[in-house]
Amino acid sequence: MFRIEVSVKAGFPDPRGEALQKDIRDLGITTVKEVKVSDIYLLEGKLNEEEVRRICRELLADPIVEEYSYEEAPFSRIEDKNAHIIEVAYNPGVMDPVEESVRKGLLDLGIATVESVKTAKRYCFLRDLSEGEVKSIC
Repeated sequence: MFRIEVSVKAGFPDPRGEALQKDIRDLGITTVKEVKVSDIYLLEGKLNEEEVRRICRELLADPIVEEYSYEEAPFSRIEDKNAHIIEVAYNPGVMDPVEESVRKGLLDLGIATVESVKTAKRYCFLRDLSEGEVKSIC
C-alpha cells in the first residue's frame, strides 16, 4: 500500500486551512496559529516507485501550488511538536466520491494494477491545544 499526501506548497495560501481556522475562531478557540489541510490517498496494488511518482505528478498534485510525498507504509509524520494531527476518512461502506475519480484517472494514465483507492483529509493544527479544544474542533 502506498500512502500519498498532497498539500499546498510553503509560500502559497491554503484556502481550506484559512477557512477552517476562521471556523475554529468562531468556536472561541483563538490559540491556533495556522491550519494546514492535506489530501491523503491510499493506493493498494502492484505499483513501482516510478508509477507512484507519475500518479502524483500527473493526477493527484498541481505542480504549481502543491507538493506531494509518499510512503510505502501508511503513517503520519508530525512537523511540529506543538502540532495536533487529525485525519478524517470515510467509514467502510460509505461512498467516497473522490475514489471513483481517482480510479478513472488511473485508467486514463494506463495504470490498471491498483486494486483499492481510499481517501482522507489530514488536518494539522499548529499550536498547543487542550484535549477539550481538540475535541471541540473535531
